[in-house]
Amino acid sequence: MGDSGGKGNGEKKYMTITFIKYAIDGAIHTKFLKSEYNVKVYPLICDRLTLTCDLPKAVQQHIKGNFKQEGAKPYNGYQLSSWIQGLPMSPPPYASAVEDKLTGAYIQCSPYAPDTNFLRVDFNPGKVDMGMLKDVINLNWLNHPHYNFDHLLKHGKVTRIDFAVDISHEQAGALYYYYSKIQYVEVIRSKSGRTEYLGGKTKSGKRIAVYDRIPAIKASNAKKYYDPQQQIPLPDNDILRIEIRLFPKETFASLYSVENPFAPLTVSAPKQHYADDTLWGLFLALARFEGAQATLGRLTKQKKKEYTERLKKGIPAWWQSKEIWSQLPHVLHSIESA
Repeated sequence: MGDSGGKGNGEKKYMTITFIKYAIDGAIHTKFLKSEYNVKVYPLICDRLTLTCDLPKAVQQHIKGNFKQEGAKPYNGYQLSSWIQGLPMSPPPYASAVEDKLTGAYIQCSPYAPDTNFLRVDFNPGKVDMGMLKDVINLNWLNHPHYNFDHLLKHGKVTRIDFAVDISHEQAGALYYYYSKIQYVEVIRSKSGRTEYLGGKTKSGKRIAVYDRIPAIKASNAKKYYDPQQQIPLPDNDILRIEIRLFPKETFASLYSVENPFAPLTVSAPKQHYADDTLWGLFLALARFEGAQATLGRLTKQKKKEYTERLKKGIPAWWQSKEIWSQLPHVLHSIESA
């Protein structure tokens, strides 16, 4: 990283965008691009996966017995729930590798609601050792020869899956975001920092969350003060996370054909002033507070179209959604092949 290009009077200095991505075969590829920006775009990750599945009645009784043996308790709509702890944690690529970090996962069965699938697992594939998770579940909870973790992954329904990309040296509040055909916008400020949400929680089928990793990690670590092994390492630089949360209710295999959900998202660092348009400055000021998506909704149809185009002109060179989504096959394959 660093400046490159011409130096001297009147000559423009360039910095470097570093794209780090996974190929389908899992190999890491790095691409450098001269730009006015000095950032790293880290590989696409699956940040959360929730699967549910029905099992034959006879098998259900066997599985319930396993849960009771593991000391399962009622939690979050299920009569029997276990927190699988002590799983090795994979540190994020922007943090220094730290040994002996641990994470966990939820496995649940026997829901209170009669129309809910019998079994549910909820975990973070980007953080947990997938091979270890699979082995532990098959040994202690799903030890039936035909109804194990592989059966769940093949026949279950994905009720939620999050895909995320991290960008170094950028901050969420310094940029503007617009996602076509989404109406709902929410900006939350808390101990976890500023989070901007585009889209509802489940009804829209997708929700975009944009936030800074450092305050989010600090808030998460504060909740886990009792167990330092679960605390996530902090990055050395600002990290912007752009996250897409999907609620497909489809099989895991169907995810390979999902259209790029990052493509309609405009991430913008727009020109701050237009000499003949004082409203633009007011628009940017209000959008900083309530989100560009919400502020666009206050404009006339003509102004909304004009300002949307201005936002698109401000897309930074590092925001390349096609490059990001091209890594999907590797991300999915790494989950099911563990």
